[in-house]
Amino acid sequence: MKKIVEIGGMSCAHCVKRVYEALNEIEGLKVKVNLKKGHAIIKSNMDIKDQDIQEKVENAGYKVLSIRDK
Repeated sequence: MKKIVEIGGMSCAHCVKRVYEALNEIEGLKVKVNLKKGHAIIKSNMDIKDQDIQEKVENAGYKVLSIRDK
């Protein structure tokens, strides 16, 4: 599974770190967060629900604009 998560509200390296740490709480996920593009790319061998991804990002204080398969 590979997904792109468009994230609103990230404006600095601290934001990237918060999103990265929040998403890494999901077991088995590999995460890359790109501030310039405003998204995170996540990879996993397991099936992860979009709702779980969205919940982690929003609990970190950011808005999920979209989640799409890559």
